[in-house]
Amino acid sequence: MDPRPPSPAPPRPSLTSWLVAGALIALAVCAAVVFAALSRTGPDPTGAATENPEEARIRTTVETFAHAVDREDTAAMIGLLCEEEAEGVTRRSPRPGLGPAHERPVEVTDVHVTGDVATARVTRPAQQPATLYLRREAGVWKLCDPERYRDATPDSGG
Repeated sequence: MDPRPPSPAPPRPSLTSWLVAGALIALAVCAAVVFAALSRTGPDPTGAATENPEEARIRTTVETFAHAVDREDTAAMIGLLCEEEAEGVTRRSPRPGLGPAHERPVEVTDVHVTGDVATARVTRPAQQPATLYLRREAGVWKLCDPERYRDATPDSGG
């Protein structure tokens, strides 16, 4: 028999150690995602050219509007319309809406900006492509179908 006492079992990591390790891993993953998003300077993986900030704002406005329509969010839809068009919309009492699960894909292409007026081509599943008109009001792009009927020359500045 061995005269030495048995060696104690190695200490088990505490719950705090596991939480700290998990937090560090989560932080590292978040940092990697942020770094990847901020450092992306190359072309779009789809081959599209990198767009300018105004085109990006227009795409976001159109996508936000389309999703508000999907959700039947009347207040959000009216908030994305130009003042001229919003005045013509009958303000119904707001309904609770359908929620994000009802949103469908939106593809926004062919964004063209002329001064404070823009057009964008929108394609959605089971719908024909459509051209939407937008107007910049107080620095914010708003959907504005009345622009469709203004001076038809594209270089007029709207």
